[in-house]
Amino acid sequence: MDGDDVNKNGDVYYFKRAYITTCDRPHPHYKISSPRMKLVSGDSISMSNVVFSVHGIPLFYFPYFWQKLGEKKWNLSVRLGRSSRKGMFVKTKFRWSWSKNFRSYFINDYFGRLGYGKGLELDWNKARLRSNLYVYHIDEKSTGIRNMSFRQSHWQKLPAGFLWQSYLEAQDYSAFNSNYMREESAELKPTYKRSRVSLAKITRSYYLRISGYRNEVWSDSLNRYNPDNVIGPEAYFRLNPRKAKYFQHDLNYDFKRYYNTDTNS
Repeated sequence: MDGDDVNKNGDVYYFKRAYITTCDRPHPHYKISSPRMKLVSGDSISMSNVVFSVHGIPLFYFPYFWQKLGEKKWNLSVRLGRSSRKGMFVKTKFRWSWSKNFRSYFINDYFGRLGYGKGLELDWNKARLRSNLYVYHIDEKSTGIRNMSFRQSHWQKLPAGFLWQSYLEAQDYSAFNSNYMREESAELKPTYKRSRVSLAKITRSYYLRISGYRNEVWSDSLNRYNPDNVIGPEAYFRLNPRKAKYFQHDLNYDFKRYYNTDTNS
């Protein structure tokens, strides 16, 4: 790493006409250069109008480059195995870090007896926003059936003290994760699915939440998930406890609208 006109502000360094390289020659064979570079000590490097060159010949241009220190921008994991249902399988997962707050995972699996599985996971993580999206599907070559699994979670602080939260999940049948993801210890075999959305506001005086719920239970007789408990909307209001001279009081109000369902219909 090298650059001109270095300015320091706390743990942040600003460079002009800077470059980075892993070549240890006095005159590097290859390098990534930029007219402006920002180095956050022990955290990350960011550059704009980036040029990758070899022997002084520009080969690629990037409008922006970011790299977290101590962690590679990308990672590839490969797993090999064999099972009675899937046969020989190869599972690959490629991670690409777009920034310190945003990562993507590209999933490409091969199952000898089932076919090819493909998936995508997107993960955001900021102080006021945390969100994750996961989708995976496989077209079984023996049956021609397309099976899919989907999960989405979101948490975000909104203006005026509001808070938004949601969790949604869907999959084609209860044994999906067990059949395809059994080697992943975090994966479960759910016989039910739950989805939630809520908008809340918390102040020193009160707590207000408006939300909706949808529970689905697997039905062997129907061979599908069926709605079991659906609430929408639910409104919950609570005045925080108030203490007077000789007593303390609070107020709670909870309204729910149920959509009764029959899992055997």
